[in-house]
Amino acid sequence: MSEFLSSSERAVLTALCDAFVPSLEPLPGDDPEFFSLAASARDVPRRVEETLAGLTDGDKSRFRLFLRMVDQPFFMALQCGRPARFASLAPDAAERFLAALSSSRIPDLRSAFQAVRRLATFHYYSASTGRLDDPVWRAIGYTPSLNPPAISSPVNLTPIERDVVLDCDACVVGSGAGGSVIAAELAAAGVDVIVLEAGSDWQSEQFDQREEPGTRELFLDGGATATRDLAISLFAGASIGGGTTVNWQTSLRTPDDVRADWAERSGCAHFTSESFTQSLDAVWQRLSIGTTESTPNR
Repeated sequence: MSEFLSSSERAVLTALCDAFVPSLEPLPGDDPEFFSLAASARDVPRRVEETLAGLTDGDKSRFRLFLRMVDQPFFMALQCGRPARFASLAPDAAERFLAALSSSRIPDLRSAFQAVRRLATFHYYSASTGRLDDPVWRAIGYTPSLNPPAISSPVNLTPIERDVVLDCDACVVGSGAGGSVIAAELAAAGVDVIVLEAGSDWQSEQFDQREEPGTRELFLDGGATATRDLAISLFAGASIGGGTTVNWQTSLRTPDDVRADWAERSGCAHFTSESFTQSLDAVWQRLSIGTTESTPNR
């Protein structure tokens, strides 16, 4: 486990996670087991701390300061009108405090609110407890895929773990949609190519079709990348294949009227030429594009 919080800071984080995803009394028709499970019952605080451990030292220091402030009665008195530690608040008072944080005039408080909210809810719903009949997944109608593991990838990787000198004719930085195509075209022309990739080395045989490990291993910063105030998540692939690995793809042939518009706006007649059509054909064939749709899960 990647631990960086003190025991008191961890206790505050646990209280915050349970405030965002509390244990509730089920109403008639509610799933009683689902509603009774607070975030801590699904080990969410530990998972949140592991995710936050990947932040920069500066971001971690600011978050730890936030946790210590929340544990100070004087700070709480300024925010909710009476001195108390956050962990001691009744559920309705904790909810009012979080609502106040979400619209605070202090940017760092709003950011801390967003960080805990996003991570607590993400790990609550995505975490696997090892139970075949997971109560949260059952309640939201999610059934884990029973597809067998993928066959081994044909891509052979060479980890770079120290300073090293490599010889090549061309070096391509990044294995995503742009870099992979450039590398393939150069290699097909007989050029000796090296592709550098900073992201995860996970390939198809490691994909277990679960959200939490997939996000952690295949997205930039483990899926924690966001705008400066943390209000909007930014999902970018950071793996072999980059964005082409993590993005579901709809491929439609560029319509003739769009090609004509591009040519007119850019002054580049290539967009309406036969060579551009041949390029589209090559992409169509390489990606095995078809017209059969897949049905999204719930």
